[in-house]
Amino acid sequence: GKVELSGLNGRHGEATVWADGAASLDAAGAKQTWNFHLRGQNIKIDDEFTKALPEGLAKIVKMMEASGTLGIDLPHLAFTCATTRPAGSGGDAAAQEAPDMDIAGRLEIKNGSLDVSVPLGKVDGAMDLSAQIRSGKLAEFKGDVKADSLTIADRPAQKFVARLFKPADRQALRIDGMGGGFAGGELGGEIDLAFPDNDKSRYAVALMMRDVDVKKFMPPKDDSVKGQLSASLSLEGIWGEPASRRGRGDVEVEGRDMYNVPLVLGLMQITNLSLPFNNRFNHATARYSVAGPQVTFENIELRSENVVVAGNGSLNFDNRNVALTFTADNPNLLQIPLLKELRQELLQIHVTGKIEQPHMSAGMMGTFTTTVDHVFKGSPGPAEEPGDSPPKKRHEGDNP
Repeated sequence: GKVELSGLNGRHGEATVWADGAASLDAAGAKQTWNFHLRGQNIKIDDEFTKALPEGLAKIVKMMEASGTLGIDLPHLAFTCATTRPAGSGGDAAAQEAPDMDIAGRLEIKNGSLDVSVPLGKVDGAMDLSAQIRSGKLAEFKGDVKADSLTIADRPAQKFVARLFKPADRQALRIDGMGGGFAGGELGGEIDLAFPDNDKSRYAVALMMRDVDVKKFMPPKDDSVKGQLSASLSLEGIWGEPASRRGRGDVEVEGRDMYNVPLVLGLMQITNLSLPFNNRFNHATARYSVAGPQVTFENIELRSENVVVAGNGSLNFDNRNVALTFTADNPNLLQIPLLKELRQELLQIHVTGKIEQPHMSAGMMGTFTTTVDHVFKGSPGPAEEPGDSPPKKRHEGDNP
């Protein structure tokens, strides 16, 4: 009633696996309970690897577009499988039921990549995990991740940690406790992934980074730029459907000699908005909302010692078009309320075109179409409504 196996080993390409284990059989041989210690090296995460996984784990690996090379050490790999024979089959037909499995151990990944709604690359780290699979489907999963190095949206990160948890009663995975060094600063957040059997997979992301090196987000030629960037973002949508994205975020940059404003939009799409202004800014803030490819800026403020530029507008990642309107002011000038408002309206700056090569034009306030005489004296001016009688021609001797 018992089978013992030792020294099992095999190769597949560059991968090598070893296993030791034992099985207990019931009297009829219809039920088997196995316990293995499984180890492996240089296991490539590819289609063949994914096919060999239980259904629930395979779905997560596919959804995250995982790749890389694995090393595994699973001291506890237990599974129970049963063979059933249909009534009246005469013992000739048999069907093996999907097994129940319990797994505990450690995975190590080298040069890995994942997409958990945030792209992770060059991952070198490990995960201590435990999982339960019932009737072939993933029931519960827990994992503690530690990575000495990786990239997040192509920016370097170090000593990254996170916790993974899938509850037994939901087809969803939660990644929380995220934290680590990122681009010279810190990164934290949490991610929820839902993958129901009969509906589309969804994600919800909440991320925050603080005091990262602004130079990591600027073009390579901007060597003179120094400063820190902080940002936060909440984003949700349907997996693989960018048009479904909805969210909000903010960015704050404290720097020196900045011509470009780094826009960190969810860490999924990072761009630098080149504004065609002659002034270099040392402080920039932006609040924005996301709807599909469209980013709407509710407020943008750029500051230097002598200039404050405030604006709003939109940016589209599909066609790379930008449409922004700014007003400029000098905070060192005497601030008279009415004149300040008129000055800001008269100095409107419109930025349009492509993100990489925006165009700037100056505009006037659309409603400012009358004369000073009309404003202060109430006399007719050139902005009369259609149908008004034209002003009488002035004759010599008339009072002005």
